Amino acid sequence: MAVKQTPLIAQYLSVKQRVPDAILFFRLGDFYEMFFEDAEVGARVLDIQLTSRNKDGVPLCGVPYHSAQPYIAKLLKAGHKVAICEQGTPDPKTPKLMPRQIVRVITPGTVGEEMVLTAAEKSYLVAVTGAEGIGFTLAALDVSTGEFLATQVREASTLCEEIARIAPREIVIAAKDGELSAMLKDLNCSLTTLDHESFSAERATAAFSNRFAAAFSDLHESIAHTAGIALLYVEDTFGRDLAHIAAPRLYRIAEYMVVDETTRRHLELIASSDGARKGSLLSILDETLTAVGARTLCNWIIYPLMALDAIHARHDALEELFDADLGGTLAESLKRIGDLERLAGRIGAMRASPRDCLRLGDALGAADSLKQGMGALKSPLIREQAARISPMPTLVAQIAATLSE
Repeated sequence: MAVKQTPLIAQYLSVKQRVPDAILFFRLGDFYEMFFEDAEVGARVLDIQLTSRNKDGVPLCGVPYHSAQPYIAKLLKAGHKVAICEQGTPDPKTPKLMPRQIVRVITPGTVGEEMVLTAAEKSYLVAVTGAEGIGFTLAALDVSTGEFLATQVREASTLCEEIARIAPREIVIAAKDGELSAMLKDLNCSLTTLDHESFSAERATAAFSNRFAAAFSDLHESIAHTAGIALLYVEDTFGRDLAHIAAPRLYRIAEYMVVDETTRRHLELIASSDGARKGSLLSILDETLTAVGARTLCNWIIYPLMALDAIHARHDALEELFDADLGGTLAESLKRIGDLERLAGRIGAMRASPRDCLRLGDALGAADSLKQGMGALKSPLIREQAARISPMPTLVAQIAATLSE
């Protein structure tokens, strides 16, 4: 069928040129519409009706804008990127055609939306640079919490094992790294090849040094470069700086016992033989009260400590907690705190609702009770963690004075 290029379709094609590798959610009134090939893919993946516009014969399908998140989640799980294009205030010169612009590109590794994320799992984006013979640098960023990690490895096999252990949602590499792309394509993870000019070593390193000036001088150039790529990528997809992202924490793989992917799978450490969490060691041990605790426990299982001092300190803390009464105030405080990491992430990404701010005030109030309860225990590790808790009573009072249910 011949397609007539109306002003709306011309506008759509102009916007689509900016995101050729993403499914474009094009806002029309109360719906996000998909056109052309995007509509065909969207209809198939989302199991919705594919139709066409009467005016121009263009294939289309759509989803309600107020309930778009489940559809976005389904597309992301199928390995697609989603670009959100919103409509603006009508221009008096062209009253029949509203201005539209892309406000966000959501990729598998840059998800911050609560409905799309799995509460008990981290959601890492991994950036990789390097080559066989000179070594590799890996930077892992969880945009939902702001956690940022970086490490260096010598061998390609070690790199692939570490990426499998991190289990990222997406891997990003520079366009010129054909050898790296070939090495990583079999990792069963979404792989994004970046434009070399936009994500050059100079631009990435500059972005990192501007954001983390205090940490920059102490880091190897390759770490600043790789971490800078991850930072640039997530801030480009969000369209703004993200205040909650922490400076990278450097770690050495040798600090932890190496448990390769085959061993993890056979021992069913975090997933059973059918890939589900139920029936795994993690599912048996997990009696955590918060999503933060569940993610931490999973991390402890796949990164077993090697240093005896650290092992003894953790055992002493667990022994005291096991012997103590963990009900009452401590348990209630933890339940009220909830997923404070991802709550802070939404606030840092400027995507928080007023209700999120109320939840923050309640969580900080609970953190004060938790700090007092932990301070009464004797374990040095527990007391050290208690000392790091900052309840911020002034902020709690400001939230309470400004917002109400």
